Amino acid sequence: MSSFGEVPQEITEATLDRRKTFERGMCLAPPAILSLSAVLVLMFVVQLIGGFGWLELKGQGFDPDLFIRMGALHRESVFRGEWWRLSSSMLLHGNPGHLVGNLIALYVLGVAVEHAYGWQWTLILFTAAGIGGSLASLGSALPTVGASGAIFGLLAGAIVFFRVHERRIVKPDKRIAFILGAWAIYSLATGWLSPEIANLAHFGGFIAGGLSAYFMPNRIFSAPKGDVASDARFLFWISLAVLGLGCAHILQSALLK
Repeated sequence: MSSFGEVPQEITEATLDRRKTFERGMCLAPPAILSLSAVLVLMFVVQLIGGFGWLELKGQGFDPDLFIRMGALHRESVFRGEWWRLSSSMLLHGNPGHLVGNLIALYVLGVAVEHAYGWQWTLILFTAAGIGGSLASLGSALPTVGASGAIFGLLAGAIVFFRVHERRIVKPDKRIAFILGAWAIYSLATGWLSPEIANLAHFGGFIAGGLSAYFMPNRIFSAPKGDVASDARFLFWISLAVLGLGCAHILQSALLK
């Protein structure tokens, strides 16, 4: 896949009219982000049906065995061959507050990311970052769940877009990269101070998302060519298969409780 990360030429008086306002034409109901949000909500309902989450709602802690059985990322299980946990874990959440917080962040970032890259590449970016976050989490022996690794990947994707194209975007849009970068640094720093937060997933998702976004085309400044469109279709179906595998095992765990 070719790189779309070249730095554009210097802005001169003759090229000022080529700059664009990022928000123009932005959709406030992005289909990929809303679909992903619906999947996360559905999987939370399924995990409640399977029993994982009720104890948390009652303030009675959680059952670690059930936590793992429902599809949490568990290093020993993954090393035994249960690679589907790399996907299922990013579709589960520990409690309603965990889910709602991720849904809000997913929408806020997703509106901008889907506007920049399109719905297919947004789903690909979400999946790649989520898997990257899961792989990074294997560095910890503690079982984990949550979509925050994938969401940090969307954050990195937005930063990459605004940084690479900062000279082609009118003010104050170009300052968004700085704001998002400061948010990322703050979130990662506070995550290291909170033992209950799987910060390795955040870091892994951020790196995977940033690297993926650097090689992705965007809808605003680089119209996808034929071979790129073919890449998008292939990677899109791969991403659907990865997410579908995670959903299938969550459903299976809930039905076989």
